[in-house]
Amino acid sequence: MDEKKRYAEQWEESSQLFYSNNDYFWMCNQIKQYHIVLEIGCGTGQSTLALVEQGHKVISVEKNQYCLEKAQSLIRSKGYTYEMLEGSKNDCNVIFILADICDENFSSNLSTIAFDIVVCWNVGTYWSQDMFDYYREKLLKYGLTWQQIKENPESSYGEFIQWKSCEIAKEFNLPVHFIDRGSMLIIEEDDPYFISLKDEFKYSKIKYDNKKSSSMSLGGVPLTVEQQVCFEKSIDIVLASILLTI
Repeated sequence: MDEKKRYAEQWEESSQLFYSNNDYFWMCNQIKQYHIVLEIGCGTGQSTLALVEQGHKVISVEKNQYCLEKAQSLIRSKGYTYEMLEGSKNDCNVIFILADICDENFSSNLSTIAFDIVVCWNVGTYWSQDMFDYYREKLLKYGLTWQQIKENPESSYGEFIQWKSCEIAKEFNLPVHFIDRGSMLIIEEDDPYFISLKDEFKYSKIKYDNKKSSSMSLGGVPLTVEQQVCFEKSIDIVLASILLTI
């Protein structure tokens, strides 16, 4: 099976559990004061749906066409409207953009639309040799070492996408919101990474919140614990919310 398609099917299972656990609604509550959301990576659309259900207008960026098709089908099945960016009249619930934010000219896609915040929730992707070859130079240029990339390409990619999300948000002088998932709480006293983003991009404030949840591994996107793939159906995790504001 095509790796992109397999990832879309796995992530649909994983994200449906987040939706059922009301995790996405918790995420939405962290940004309820912002109306128009630029969502970096909509996956199969459960996060997008939660945003729309909570009254947000959403501009969703996704590079995996199989994920995008599932997201469009979900939004349509719930009675909401969407358009692709090309020819959009901006009067729908969701505007979808098929694109990779790592492309050099990505920001030009956003020149005709307005939004209030950038969100990057539970970043992830399928991984393959082609992916490794494509992103390797970008990750090295970002500042990761060859050893870091080789040992954990998924984590390296995730860190880079979070950094790119910050770069895009600051280009438009807007706040950025992250959801990270792991085994530990993220608080200011134990957070070297997001604090570094705050300082690098000159945000004035950082706000944390955490929620205990569970994530599907067997049947969904496989989870890695201490560099070992977990074959449990689901495992306990912590969702961490980090909001950077101007």
